[in-house]
Amino acid sequence: GINDLQPLENSATSIPVWGTLKDPVTAEEFAQRIEQVLQRKPLICIENGPHLIRKIGICTGGGQGYIDLAAAQGCDAFITGEVSEQTIHSAREQGIHFFAAGHHATERYGIKALGEWLSTEYGLDVEFKDIGLLIIDEEHRFGVKDKEKIKQYKATIDVLTMTATPIPRTLHMSI
Repeated sequence: GINDLQPLENSATSIPVWGTLKDPVTAEEFAQRIEQVLQRKPLICIENGPHLIRKIGICTGGGQGYIDLAAAQGCDAFITGEVSEQTIHSAREQGIHFFAAGHHATERYGIKALGEWLSTEYGLDVEFKDIGLLIIDEEHRFGVKDKEKIKQYKATIDVLTMTATPIPRTLHMSI
């Protein structure tokens, strides 16, 4: 895991953080770890970073804008949920590895931890629901095989399929 988490900003309430790996790994090995933990293959930009990753900046969800701060703090890699064209350019120019693993996938564990804290601190009954929704418009153009492939990737996903066929069939498929 990532150890000794510290604020990335000069604030005790910093949302982005950084930490270190006990044993440095290559970018490819780190991408595999992300995929194993989050059950999602990350989008990666690993062209110009150092050979081994030791120090990692993290900001879940839509935190890609913090990559410059992570690079300025000497991070070897930065993980977030979303990516932008600007983020890729920043990663390449500053020599930092970049991993985007999906907004939902990177926020899931923080929400779970918040629920556990609320349960412990306030005695609340908290249950985490990991929802997913796939909406397919005009399935005949998207493809049944493609839909089934996505359902295998994420077994808990709910699917709403809309087709150009008669409405009773569409309604039946949705229920």
